[in-house]
Amino acid sequence: METPKSAIRLLSASESRPRVDAVSGIRLELPRKTGIVSIVKTPKGFRAEAPGETPLAINESQARILKDLGDAPEGLIAAELSERLGMTHSGVLFLLKPLQTAGLVERATLRGGGVLYYTKARITQKLSAELAEVKAVLEKRRGKNLEDFELRELYEETKDLAPNVRKALVNWVLDGGWNN
Repeated sequence: METPKSAIRLLSASESRPRVDAVSGIRLELPRKTGIVSIVKTPKGFRAEAPGETPLAINESQARILKDLGDAPEGLIAAELSERLGMTHSGVLFLLKPLQTAGLVERATLRGGGVLYYTKARITQKLSAELAEVKAVLEKRRGKNLEDFELRELYEETKDLAPNVRKALVNWVLDGGWNN
């Protein structure tokens, strides 16, 4: 049986990695992560995929929110997310709403009126099949990883691709690339 959102258990001081509520000083434990959600980079943007679920089209900022929440097992408050993303607090809340509706992001109320956002899924990142195929062809042609291409070299190699595929691939490289 799954623990309801409101049933967050208090921890003893000896347990590790809990979130500390800054207002009350109470240590909180979030439910364990279950399932896998993949953030897939496509030529048209991003989509969030979970096994057995309908893929959800998301924008780049929502993908960053999922990635940041996946990297923070203790969860984040909206102010921390807005600082990481360089956005306003209200902008982050606007982007979080569809992710909450889809069940990708959960929220827990903290004492003092704060809200903690977290994900119960393990977040992975990958390229779509189309972009992964283009990446493999380019790497085979040049004999090195796509992440090691110089920008001039990358533009030269991708000049024959459709503009949206080229842009998606270049942005992927400029973002540091992901494991596929």
